[in-house]
Amino acid sequence: MNAIEEANAAPIDQAGKRRMAVRWVACAHVLLALTLLPALMPPLLHAQDRRELLDRLVRAYPDALTGHDDTTITWRDGTVMPVDDGVVGKPFDQMLRNASILDQMRLSYPSGPAAPPAPNADPGRFRNEAFFKKMYGDCNTDEVRRNLVTIIWLPRSWGKPVQVTRVNGVAERLKQVSAEIDALAPGCAPPPFRSPVCCRVAPSPIPAG
Repeated sequence: MNAIEEANAAPIDQAGKRRMAVRWVACAHVLLALTLLPALMPPLLHAQDRRELLDRLVRAYPDALTGHDDTTITWRDGTVMPVDDGVVGKPFDQMLRNASILDQMRLSYPSGPAAPPAPNADPGRFRNEAFFKKMYGDCNTDEVRRNLVTIIWLPRSWGKPVQVTRVNGVAERLKQVSAEIDALAPGCAPPPFRSPVCCRVAPSPIPAG
């Protein structure tokens, strides 16, 4: 809902299979793109003001958020987080590097038949790191690992275990995605994962064109 690298179609050697013991550290950025944002963003981004944006954000994460006051969101553990950094007219590349929570919702996901995108039309690309770390944990620590569960990815056509976060029901939703892909006609399904998605520091972003 963006950063899963699809696997190479070449067969995986035996050593690779053993190394792969498949621990898929499902980092926040990838998970949100795959699951929550496509469902959340179309109505959310057509809202006319920040109050409606934040109302819908809170409703989208009832297990994590308790409310907002138009300038901050409040987490269930009492943490208060600002939703805006006060920077007006922020250029695209700055939003890529330093997005606020509201910046994340500036671009809407289109509905219906897709037209060729305009330059920098890339919904879901702006990410507020503090928000995602708070939601899913820091992938450099055990915060992410303790919420991982194992699912079987593409059980009919590949059938290998991968580990995915259970936060926000991501694992269950990804199982549904896997089943839908498996039901496609032969040759339509993507190749299996070659390796897990790993915690990494992203390089300086390049504006989409």
